[in-house]
Amino acid sequence: MSRTPDSSAVLAALRTAFGADEVLAGDSSPRHLRDWSTASGGVPLAILRPRSTEELSRSAAETALMRTLKQSLDPRGILNPGKML
Repeated sequence: MSRTPDSSAVLAALRTAFGADEVLAGDSSPRHLRDWSTASGGVPLAILRPRSTEELSRSAAETALMRTLKQSLDPRGILNPGKML
């Protein structure tokens, strides 16, 4: 039987992996960042912030690879035109 870890253990693991400044939880998480996709509107356990904009961007090689994969899967460009994987 698997056991679900408690939230404090999950938060500690996230802070260890990503750094304490990148993990927002509890009162430090912005109130506007809620999950309104459910009927009750959930509040996330934690919000992870990138350390820099470089963590959000793709290299030229990665972009080229994604375009190549998209072209092989959609040679006529009819599925989400102009979008990459």
